[in-house]
Amino acid sequence: MSWFVLGPGEGPAYDFHGAGVVIKASGQDTAGQLGVMEFTYPPALSVHPHVHVGEDEMFFVLEGELTGFCDDDRWTARAGCFVFVPRDRLHGFTVTSREPARALVITGPSQLDRQIAARGNLSPVPSPQPGSTGSSRHSASRTRPVAGSGGEQATGAMMAGAPGEEAAVMGLGVRPFPADAAGVVSGWATTGEEVLMWCGAAAAPVTAEQISAWAREDGVEPFGLYRGRRLVAYGELWVDDGEAEVELARLIVDPGERGQGLGRRLAAELAALARSRHPRVFLRVHPANIAAQRCYAAAGFAPVQPDQAAAWNAGQPISYLWLSLAT
Repeated sequence: MSWFVLGPGEGPAYDFHGAGVVIKASGQDTAGQLGVMEFTYPPALSVHPHVHVGEDEMFFVLEGELTGFCDDDRWTARAGCFVFVPRDRLHGFTVTSREPARALVITGPSQLDRQIAARGNLSPVPSPQPGSTGSSRHSASRTRPVAGSGGEQATGAMMAGAPGEEAAVMGLGVRPFPADAAGVVSGWATTGEEVLMWCGAAAAPVTAEQISAWAREDGVEPFGLYRGRRLVAYGELWVDDGEAEVELARLIVDPGERGQGLGRRLAAELAALARSRHPRVFLRVHPANIAAQRCYAAAGFAPVQPDQAAAWNAGQPISYLWLSLAT
């Protein structure tokens, strides 16, 4: 490692999900121990609930105001405040000041700086004007994708467990799904019927490559339910900012873990994440998948009106049962 000095505004600059970022020190500079970044957030930008797996995150607010949460705790930080978010904890925040907010963000071991360099757009540091808005959410034009077309746009669920069963909840939590775990999920549905109930695909198995490809679709955000470090269930959020709605999709539980209420736990946690993004939350389920219907009812979903279901089923290969999260 070598010492260095950077002046104001110096360092690689990126646009990243609506924020301006200047990387002051990367993992390459610190032997992987720290990433140090200066973020500029426009007013009203909302960073949706997410988790940094294995990475602590710290904010030192330089200007403006951020209001956020970590798990069930809420916080507000103004200029001069310091916020520490431990690794593997669900968190997010919104810029609540009228002016842009700036914060020095430090992460360790360094991961976020690599994500920004890989996914962000190199640019001059943005200078948001008061009154402008931004959002870290993905844009999506999806309305009602057709199910059963090789799995690319299909959705459904495959799980077991009656509403009265209680989950083995020790250490359970939803985290962003890593691409290298796709092979695990691929082995959970092995017959044509299982795959049809899960994602509407025509044949088994659904390959790891296909599951990884789903995550790259516009608006798709994959999550895993973990017990400690063990992946026990999988599901996706399909976020449509244009329609201000989110669909839960492709939920499935590890066959060896079924019967413990994990499907209900996954549906409830994904529904909470979805509701934090947009007020309208819904899903579809194969009419023959009775176990999934019971699971979703226990998680707070109820059938939509018949005329709405008929409209959404137009062009679908079967008449799905459409469910909406109760308000």
